[in-house]
Amino acid sequence: MSFHSHFVSSKNEVFLFADVSSASFAVDDKIISFFTKNTFCAPDLNVVMVALDWRRSLSEVGFPDIDAFPGHDGEILVSAIRNGFCFEVTVEPDLSLSVAFEQGEDLIFANDKLSIGKAKEKLFEAVREIWISSVGFTPFISMLERDNSALKASPSRILPVMAASPP
Repeated sequence: MSFHSHFVSSKNEVFLFADVSSASFAVDDKIISFFTKNTFCAPDLNVVMVALDWRRSLSEVGFPDIDAFPGHDGEILVSAIRNGFCFEVTVEPDLSLSVAFEQGEDLIFANDKLSIGKAKEKLFEAVREIWISSVGFTPFISMLERDNSALKASPSRILPVMAASPP
């Protein structure tokens, strides 16, 4: 089963993604099992629901490799990896969120006790960083006019265009 979704960040940026695989549903089952199997200190049902929402959000913004882990004090860590980057969100028992974003062994940022809105902003920041590092950009593409050409470009028809350069 797959579906498409989008998010609009606080800066009105629209991120379109999705293709939710059966692996995502396996992670959902794993998160639910933290509550039902009473592992360590079983998380509150609200913590489970927020962790499920984060699993979905991470999948929808393009993280293909997602997993979840229970904590000793009722928290749940949801971890997502894409192109050597790792975004982690920990849903605390008081429903606050801690996030960390790493590239390889380098910590890019870590924040504790965030609201859902602030944590989503950090997710969008991470997604932007992944996109920037994954695609090379050529600032402008324009047409060059040759003197011996029968076709002459009008200055009003030559527009700078942002384009991704080939990999």
